[in-house]
Amino acid sequence: MRSRALLAFVAASVLLAAPALAVAGAASGPRPPAPTPFPSDWPNQEKLMNAYAKVETDARKHFPDTYAGSQLDLPGDALVVHRKPSPEFDEAIRALVPGVTVRYAYASHSERQVNAWTERVIADYDYWRGRGITLHGIGPDMGQGVFVEIDNPFRDDIALLTHYDDLPLRVEQGGPAVPLIGD
Repeated sequence: MRSRALLAFVAASVLLAAPALAVAGAASGPRPPAPTPFPSDWPNQEKLMNAYAKVETDARKHFPDTYAGSQLDLPGDALVVHRKPSPEFDEAIRALVPGVTVRYAYASHSERQVNAWTERVIADYDYWRGRGITLHGIGPDMGQGVFVEIDNPFRDDIALLTHYDDLPLRVEQGGPAVPLIGD
């Protein structure tokens, strides 16, 4: 009988202490693994993104009249750098990102020049709206000029092209932005 009482006492003690032990064990025991970033289908994506950031910073600082922009070619495992032809620039970029495949694309104009033209067209938004032409989209056409989206390019492109005859302008069909949200 004594052994039954002792056994009951031990069992009751364990049951009463179990929740406290579980909480203490959870606080000091192994933790679940930290979440990992969503895996990419492109094994060198992070390396290419880092190269992209380096090129953007360095090229804008040291080659503002040559550099026209960059983009990632993930399926091709390469960084595409748009630039006005310059052997010095090409060599500097290759040295900046060793181990990364860099492909060069021809640009007629630097990013700095294209951005200045883009800002000029943006500043004229109200001017065009007062003439019945709504500019729905305005942006840089990497290394080539400025694109403008309007409702009726077949009717209104001549007005824009004539007004901006000193800059390369691409006029396209466009419309107001439609937000992609649910009700």
